[in-house]
Amino acid sequence: LTGSETLMAGSRRSAIRTVEKGPRTTGDFLPDDVTGAVGERVDWKGWHAVVDSKGRIPWETREETFWGKAWHPLVLASNDTPSGYLATLRQKMIPYLVTGSGQVDLGWSMAKLHTKLGINSIASLGGSRLNGALLRAGLFDEVSVVLVPMLAGGEMTPTSFECRDLELNEMPVALRLLSSEVQDDGSVWLRYLRKPT
Repeated sequence: LTGSETLMAGSRRSAIRTVEKGPRTTGDFLPDDVTGAVGERVDWKGWHAVVDSKGRIPWETREETFWGKAWHPLVLASNDTPSGYLATLRQKMIPYLVTGSGQVDLGWSMAKLHTKLGINSIASLGGSRLNGALLRAGLFDEVSVVLVPMLAGGEMTPTSFECRDLELNEMPVALRLLSSEVQDDGSVWLRYLRKPT
């Protein structure tokens, strides 16, 4: 799971600047020839789901290769995602799920990923905004953090979880250490499980 801003920042893609607006869209697009391929190919790794309610990612192909494995893009859109963008996705046979108004409803998206595609586990490779949205929605079980022996500082340096402040009646999410590994380069890989509330 990746946010559109993180994907744009980490690639050579240029965002789509203008997309034809049309009527609101509520239907999902899951073509059988794409969704039926899951698990049937030896080199298939899974879905690369991208949260893109504004329709900014110009997808070029029906699959991408990361770490030597084929990943199929799957766009998580909202009812307000430009209809022209969704039409382009349909033309390119790139699946999408529609949830929420204005922005993607992450909880509903996770439920659809499970019920429609049988997805039981999701790894967020998103940036601080997507991580923050998942945190506030309570949509994670485990956190994996690598501490690198470097310091950056700065007022504009992003945090790991950028989101609204806690309300007075809200408590921070409590974690339990699952494992810690010191790497050869001096970095430390920490894995935490969310404590039940």
